[in-house]
Amino acid sequence: MLAMAAIVMVCLQACTKTDNPSTPKGDNSPLPASFDFKNNPMGWPVSTDITDYETGKVTELTVNGVKLTAIQNNEWIGNILYKGENDAQSMFRVGKLNAFKLTAPEGAALSAIMVDMATEGQSFDFTPSNGVVANNLWTGNATEVTFTTAANRQIAHINIVLKDEDEETIKPAAYETEAANIAAFNAIEDGKVVKLTLTDARVNGVNGGNSYVEDASGATVVKGVDLKAGTKLNGYMIGTKSTNHEIDYMGYEPAPYETQLTATDASKFEATTATMTGSVKTITEAAAQANYGKLITIENVTISGGGQNKTLKDAQNNTIKARDYMGVLPTDYTWPAKASSITGVVVYYMTGWFIMPISAQSIVAE
Repeated sequence: MLAMAAIVMVCLQACTKTDNPSTPKGDNSPLPASFDFKNNPMGWPVSTDITDYETGKVTELTVNGVKLTAIQNNEWIGNILYKGENDAQSMFRVGKLNAFKLTAPEGAALSAIMVDMATEGQSFDFTPSNGVVANNLWTGNATEVTFTTAANRQIAHINIVLKDEDEETIKPAAYETEAANIAAFNAIEDGKVVKLTLTDARVNGVNGGNSYVEDASGATVVKGVDLKAGTKLNGYMIGTKSTNHEIDYMGYEPAPYETQLTATDASKFEATTATMTGSVKTITEAAAQANYGKLITIENVTISGGGQNKTLKDAQNNTIKARDYMGVLPTDYTWPAKASSITGVVVYYMTGWFIMPISAQSIVAE
């Protein structure tokens, strides 16, 4: 393996030391690609605040036909290009449990990938969806590969060698089973690649890389697809059924997403709009696994608490928390002391059950 790594290293060095990597090489071999986050010659936007997951947000980058897709599995930590105040150069910061996928151009395959970490002494300890990683070098034969990390990691360079696709090239798996609606999808065993049919499904809200999608049968979480809150979806999407702490979701790996969706505006995304009115629930009814990701309305509550977390209490002294996780409230918003109704998406986090309001208008003061 070390001998192979040395040979590939020579190829990587030869392939990446070029004045213009897009210049044809005089044959039909696929061109190499280098994602240089350290020097950032492509001028990608960079965050200077490690909690700023918008400015430097990495969604999809392309170099010489090779596509890098960032995958956010962690609801609270994004994937960004980041350069701190004391950092000499920028880096690609992949959050804990998150991943990135590399996809070869059509007709080509990934054969070697060398990753240089931005943190001195840190190894490339990501888990690949196929192939083998040793000494920061991935070797394999695939049209795409996904790398998942168990901890926050910073990457300086990703250098890629391509080859022509052949009969042994690993390609994305087709779906294994189908689900006619969300309830059927949630009932499928974990690890299955599923084609989920959506009929008038509503995107209740979006928080980071997580979209809360509900149809007439139930709700689930969709990760890694760019959906818009307040839209109605018809069509299908293909992804892997997974469960995390009893929460069902459509994950990105081991199969990539394929989507064929027609998206239309479901409403103005206000509580007063009929299509975005949630099912009326009591606090005790709302705080239940069956409602995770659903749009619900709680009526006649008092609101207390400083900071970002608010406590909603009903006449029977039952409580549930509320927080603007989706960032829909104005920065100068003042929560009322009492509300006749609050419409939001039900989620569970470390400290218990929460309601995420869908807009400022969805909090109706008494």
